[in-house]
Amino acid sequence: MSKQEILSFKNRYITYFKNNHGNCNICEWLENAVDFERPDGYYFDENNRLLVIFEHFEIDCSERLANENGKSLGSTRNKNFVDKHKEVQKEIQESDYDYYESTKVIEQGYYELDGNNKIYHMFQNGAKYRNNFIKNFYESFETHCKKIEKYKNNVIEKLGIQPLEIKVCFLVEDKTNGGTHYLENGIPSDKPVILTNALQFQQRINNSNVDYVIFGAQQSGITEVGFNGDSETNKIDLTEKEFFVFPALPLFTFSKKTIINRK
Repeated sequence: MSKQEILSFKNRYITYFKNNHGNCNICEWLENAVDFERPDGYYFDENNRLLVIFEHFEIDCSERLANENGKSLGSTRNKNFVDKHKEVQKEIQESDYDYYESTKVIEQGYYELDGNNKIYHMFQNGAKYRNNFIKNFYESFETHCKKIEKYKNNVIEKLGIQPLEIKVCFLVEDKTNGGTHYLENGIPSDKPVILTNALQFQQRINNSNVDYVIFGAQQSGITEVGFNGDSETNKIDLTEKEFFVFPALPLFTFSKKTIINRK
């Protein structure tokens, strides 16, 4: 059963994407894509028998977790975010009051321990955040690239038609809380990190079977597209940069129970 990842991505970014790129083919394909499961979605043009595969994944600037066998378990930010939401839902269900409110801390960065207290440093660890961002992208990108043929076969089996042309588009979303910005001379810049402007991105896509990547930044709503075959010249070498990330941010929750009287 589809998780409606394509619909969610469209709801967050399609307006910004259309405003900046007009009614381009990729925008039309995304807007008319339907949700699926493995891949996350697809668009099929019956007249031209063109199939566009859409697969979505998230990245951020936190460290990546792995089990004892080295299998990736996602990022620490994502785990903390999911865990805190589960805590909130459990507390709401167990609450004896009609009104619930809480403040949780979502950690996604580094800290030092001072006794039982955590001390977060706002303008440090810029190289670590950058390295995490690159590593998270590389690992997720390669993982999904290995499944491309399976994605194609699944949709073709669903359609019952052999397409004349198949395109592959990854939807990559930066979910870093507070956004990802460059750190310049120790000061946070107002310049967000846009994956598709990076040399490391262009090198990866140029050596893959992925045709396009649509990048969305959750915090700002910025949406850009990268193409397989674009020049690596004038791309930003991220290894020469440092990133600014909030190491932790609060999660505020307010909830009021609805009481329905049935007679």
